Parts: sequence; C-alpha cells; structure tokens
Amino acid sequence: PEVAGDAALLVDPNDAVALADAMHRVLTDRGLREDLQRRGFQRAALFSWRRNAEQMSRLLDEVLDGAF
Repeated sequence: PEVAGDAALLVDPNDAVALADAMHRVLTDRGLREDLQRRGFQRAALFSWRRNAEQMSRLLDEVLDGAF
C-alpha cells in the first residue's frame, strides 16, 4: 500500500480467489484499467532517483548534525 497507493487493487496475497477476482476486474473493466493506469503514472512520478537522493541527503545531514 505504501508504494502502490490508490493506483492498484490491493488483495491478500494468500487469497487466491481475491487475487483472481482482482485480475479479472482489471482485465474486463476498461474504465478501471484506464483509471489505474493513469493513477500509476501519477504515483510513479513521486518516485524518482533525484527525489530519493535529495531525501537521503537531508536525512544524512540530520543524522550527522545530531552526532556532533
């Protein structure tokens, strides 16, 4: 959930029926599929190497500032 957000149908991975149902919905419901695809691209834009590097740099700065 923390990665997919609202861009995926989340199911219990141990529930084969729920997994099959979710797959069937995505395959047969064009509106749902297009909505998830749109949301997926929006969600993916939140995860860039640059953003990750900037966040890591800030975190390391905070840790190092607290160490001295």
